[in-house]
Amino acid sequence: MLVTFRVEDTFTYVAFVGAAWETGEITSFHGEMHKRLKEGARCFLWDVQGLQRVDINTFGVFVSTVKRVRDYGGCVVLHAASAEVKQMLVAIKLAQVVKVFRTEAEARKAVGAPPVETP
Repeated sequence: MLVTFRVEDTFTYVAFVGAAWETGEITSFHGEMHKRLKEGARCFLWDVQGLQRVDINTFGVFVSTVKRVRDYGGCVVLHAASAEVKQMLVAIKLAQVVKVFRTEAEARKAVGAPPVETP
């Protein structure tokens, strides 16, 4: 799983690409999230457009990470889930824990982030 981080204004944008976590990637992701929380990040916008499926590992990573973010008083929202991924999120009840938005603009609005400016 390729995970990239980008800080924008008052939130951290996290993009997921792939279908499965390779050895060490989960630990690396948890470490990066923990570091960012310790540095004061509280609002996370997760782009799951490149996520090919939600398996048990991804579910566990998402739930544990959302719990940790909430323990720090923060929030996580998801956007751009494909129909298949959104069905999986609903089926495993993750969509009851984290808000899933259709577009990045909707997710940005929900977390109070400025809209992306287009030329």
